[in-house]
Amino acid sequence: MGWYPDWPYRVAITSQNAKVAGAVTNAYIDLSELPAGFWANVQNGGGDIRITQSDGETEVAREIVSCDTGTDTGEVHFDCTGIQTGSDVIWYLYYGNAAASDYAEDATYGREAVWDANHKGVWHMKDLTTSSILDSTSGDFDGAKRLANEPIEAAAKIGNGQYYDGLNDYIQIGDKADFKFLHGALDTSNFQTTLAFWMSNDIAEPNDLHGLISTGGATESVDGIDFFFDDRFSVPRSRRLGYLINRGASPSVLSWLSDDNVYPNDTNLHFVVATYDQSLGADNMKVYIDNVLIDTETKTGQTPSTDDSVNELHLGSIGSEVFSHDGLQDEVRISDTVRSVNWMTTVWNNQNDPSTFWSVGSEEAVFTQPVIMI
Repeated sequence: MGWYPDWPYRVAITSQNAKVAGAVTNAYIDLSELPAGFWANVQNGGGDIRITQSDGETEVAREIVSCDTGTDTGEVHFDCTGIQTGSDVIWYLYYGNAAASDYAEDATYGREAVWDANHKGVWHMKDLTTSSILDSTSGDFDGAKRLANEPIEAAAKIGNGQYYDGLNDYIQIGDKADFKFLHGALDTSNFQTTLAFWMSNDIAEPNDLHGLISTGGATESVDGIDFFFDDRFSVPRSRRLGYLINRGASPSVLSWLSDDNVYPNDTNLHFVVATYDQSLGADNMKVYIDNVLIDTETKTGQTPSTDDSVNELHLGSIGSEVFSHDGLQDEVRISDTVRSVNWMTTVWNNQNDPSTFWSVGSEEAVFTQPVIMI
């Protein structure tokens, strides 16, 4: 068994194959699960963390979202290519090199290399500043909040996320031209998308639409997509999810609205995944909550226009200051492919309960040959 040179300590992190439903290329480690020795020896901020494959030497990319030695908490995502459904797989997390520093974001083993090419945006939803959030992909689609602390960082599913006030909060990501694949403008014959995130909803504020991910606008005549929570009716409360793929002059020819009360009547965080696959002849629009399929629809429509002149990608609203979400949002990921059910199940298992997804070993220290004086 090899050892990563110049690093004095490591911990084995072993995937539990019963929790791995299919291949994924990245996974999350909750650093609070690591032994006390880790917190005694790692740098605050985690810049000295390195991760290798089971041989102890072959390095893989990792993203240090946080590592706080004052609270013994932190969040790391890494390239877990090779994870298996049939057997447990070991990785080693190294630390304790006081001279080490974090990688540049675009370095071979830096954060951007963790995310495969189909991830077009990955937002862990922590504050970069009180007015912005970071995109972890090479697209660098960092988000700008409406104003400082609007929305505001708050405890969420994985560390902190963003809390929207239901009035006018939003996060503006970037020009819609970069996200035209969401409504098919880059491939009019076969476009695919996956939206995945955690959300909660404040049940004390019904009777409105609450935007979640949008490149559309307040009217359906604007090209783009709107994914939203619908609670417009108080008796009974509807608690529906809606997904519109708007087509300019032919609005909402690809539209879906769930049955009433599919979304749980609570303020807990729930894992939501929505996919659209134009290549399928049937059941090409699917929505899941907490790893359970809640509805499928067959939606086809006219060729979309390629308009990208208005409306940026927004999180937590439909356009600017319109239909703001009322609750938390965390770990938002947008892909230009349809992620499989096995991918979703594995991500759900990893994020929902990382303590059962991984087995964490004890701290190991490199053997140092003693010096014998003669």
